[in-house]
Amino acid sequence: MKISVAMTTYNGAKYIIPQLDSLLAQTRVIDQLVICDDCSQDKTVDIIREYFQQTDFTGLKLVVNDKNLGYIKNFYQAISLCEGDLIFLCDQDDIWCPEKIEIMTKLFEEHPEMYSINTSFDRIDANGSYLSTSKKYQQTNNNLLWKKLRTGEILKIDFKDMILRNISPGCTMAFKQSCKHFFLNNFSSLSPHDWEINLFASLHNGAYFYNKILTHYRIHDNNTIGLKEINVNNFLSMKKDQSFREKEAGLQNEKLTFYKKSAWFVELSKKNQRLVKKCSRVVAKRADALKEKSIWMWIRTCFHFIDYAETIGFRAIFGDLIYIIKEKHNRNI
Repeated sequence: MKISVAMTTYNGAKYIIPQLDSLLAQTRVIDQLVICDDCSQDKTVDIIREYFQQTDFTGLKLVVNDKNLGYIKNFYQAISLCEGDLIFLCDQDDIWCPEKIEIMTKLFEEHPEMYSINTSFDRIDANGSYLSTSKKYQQTNNNLLWKKLRTGEILKIDFKDMILRNISPGCTMAFKQSCKHFFLNNFSSLSPHDWEINLFASLHNGAYFYNKILTHYRIHDNNTIGLKEINVNNFLSMKKDQSFREKEAGLQNEKLTFYKKSAWFVELSKKNQRLVKKCSRVVAKRADALKEKSIWMWIRTCFHFIDYAETIGFRAIFGDLIYIIKEKHNRNI
């Protein structure tokens, strides 16, 4: 199998060399590395060019954007340029375990039913020191996967699970060329690129999770995307600005509305069509309640309590209520 890696960069000068080192140190050699830089204002591009001038790697394709695309569209571009049978997504500031590509490639070879594979990860700080994560009951992968798994266990991710939430950062995943084509043809830009790729893989019963740490995920003050953002498991905490709730709900509503109009929606089973419509109704009600800061509309959404909880999580329901009450209080001050 030919291996491509799709990387995007933006002001990544501080951390990109350790990441490039980890890519070229893989026990399974990379055939193609596509890097799309999104108008970095530091020396990221110069560092990349100088780095590869000192290596014998011949598979680099470096694209420097004329205008800023944003991380989702920039990854779309990088993915579109990948020619490999397997495509790995790569951030600019992580560190890959040496055997990552070899292990994941072997999984694809041994399991032809797989369209995408996501793996677990650990977290490191700006200096490369490991960060601990408080494990929640019956959750795995830094609490992003709402199932308890043993190390080394493989889990098939159903469409029902993927339509509700993502299961891992994109930097942990790889997917087949066939999945790439479906993604490029049905791209919405309403969800992170990796989430949509996993969603499309699940449409073909081919989205999987492998519970083995193969990526050291770096957390630092300048993360463009990723776990620096609010985690769904922390929605109930009201210590920080909660205005993201309204925006997040609106985007989720827009996304599900778009999906219902997509060409692939009519190809879903009747069961999955009902699932999308059900999620869409709950999300729309939630978005309206948050926008209007209406306790009554929140109560109406709670008439579908089980669906509400499945969509955003049990604690987030009451986080929504606290947000509405707080905003109504602020308006009256």
